[in-house]
Amino acid sequence: MRKLLQYLCTILLFCSIMLIPGSRCHAYNYASHPDTDYTVTVMDNALLLDQTEEKDLLQNMLPIAEHGHVLLLTSDRTDTDCETEAATLCDQLFGDENAVVFLINIGIREIYVYARGDMSDSITSGDARSIADNVYRYASKEDYFTCADRAFTQINSLLKGDSIAQPMKYICNALLAMILALLLGFGWVCINAYRYRPGQHLLLNRSSKHVKASVTNAEYTDTHFLTEAELCSEGPYLALYLLRVLLSFFGGGGGFSGSGSTGGGSSRSSGGGHKF
Repeated sequence: MRKLLQYLCTILLFCSIMLIPGSRCHAYNYASHPDTDYTVTVMDNALLLDQTEEKDLLQNMLPIAEHGHVLLLTSDRTDTDCETEAATLCDQLFGDENAVVFLINIGIREIYVYARGDMSDSITSGDARSIADNVYRYASKEDYFTCADRAFTQINSLLKGDSIAQPMKYICNALLAMILALLLGFGWVCINAYRYRPGQHLLLNRSSKHVKASVTNAEYTDTHFLTEAELCSEGPYLALYLLRVLLSFFGGGGGFSGSGSTGGGSSRSSGGGHKF
């Protein structure tokens, strides 16, 4: 009787576990290119895709494996940045071999394109940023399949030597050109304003036809007037100062899009991402 009760309890416990809704078990989808030793892998750790979508992505990613390993990674980690996460996984899976990774991290809501080895020559950090800029809207709409599919389509185009749309790059270049033109114009106006300012000898001359001024000894000792020679010599320094401010402003990084590249060590890499 006691054994029968144990069997019944075991059966009830097993049925309860099977009926409890929980996260589905996930196995990584894997394929290899028939003509190369490079692999195609889908690691859906965040469970953003169903099995049909994963298989379709594997087929779409397979042509890229002519050039190197291909990996789609989804993640919900918040304890690291996307570049470090992608680079660490590349080290573990592929070593220093050619590889490209498309990462969707829903923990920090960022997508990232990471290329290593010879593939980083075709997919530069600027290209990686452009790909992320072009597809991040799909991730914002939670259409992760289309987001990854469009990203790998553009990656394949770059590896074949074709070009991709880069609207954000052209818009940013146009805005930078406008800002540079405004700053240079402002600097030119400042230089001319100082250059044609009345000199010290003109301000101190009471009989001048241009300026009628009364300057006391106390005012003269407390005030320093730049001569015309000094003003002319200060002009180039003012222009250099404005150029330095401009370079420091645009060289600081930040904003909604990030990128990185590494040339040291035994492997080359590039990458860029976009928040969604």
